[in-house]
Amino acid sequence: MGAHASAGPYADGEGDAEAVLKAPAPRPESVHEGGVQEDLEQEPEAPRRGWAGGLLVALLAIAVAVLAVAVALSYLDLRTLRQNEADGTAALAAARSYASDMLAYDHRHIEQDLARARGHATARLAEYYRQLAATLIPQARREQTVQQVTVAGAAVESAAPDRVRVLMFVNRTTSKLPPGHKSREGEVNQGRVRFVMVKRGDGVWLVDDLSTLLGNPPVHT
Repeated sequence: MGAHASAGPYADGEGDAEAVLKAPAPRPESVHEGGVQEDLEQEPEAPRRGWAGGLLVALLAIAVAVLAVAVALSYLDLRTLRQNEADGTAALAAARSYASDMLAYDHRHIEQDLARARGHATARLAEYYRQLAATLIPQARREQTVQQVTVAGAAVESAAPDRVRVLMFVNRTTSKLPPGHKSREGEVNQGRVRFVMVKRGDGVWLVDDLSTLLGNPPVHT
């Protein structure tokens, strides 16, 4: 009985050792299911955050650049608008002051009148006045014509850098004594005249083109 009793512990110990040897090893997945696996899965988040931040910075930079360009263009547009307004004001004043010199004449000193008109004109329009003199001077002297012009109103039609179109309403009074007539004939004509004004390099405004438009029928006096 004693031998049987003493064998018991060895039998139990061998059973425990065998049980330990047969116990399943921990699954590797159990480790990965913990913090290590989560860290591996979360590692790509850092590059994604960096990429998103870079994209945001790039978009902000583009927005700032677009805003800067818009502000610059607005400034240039405002500057051009103000310059056109200033040119229009100056050209309008010049056109009003030139109107009588460009359109009026007196047979007694018509050469000087036409020369004064050429002084307000560009080379192209001055050449037109030289050609006009060939027919206008003999006719004015023959009929003893005197033509006077006053400006009733004027406005800027369009204004661009160094070029302005001015429309004027004028009263034109003409008197003449045709051959064979004992008394002078006169008429008053109300019409419109368009001057195209250009600015010379020194800032002086000149008439580059001149056209008369139809107005009211003349009133004979």
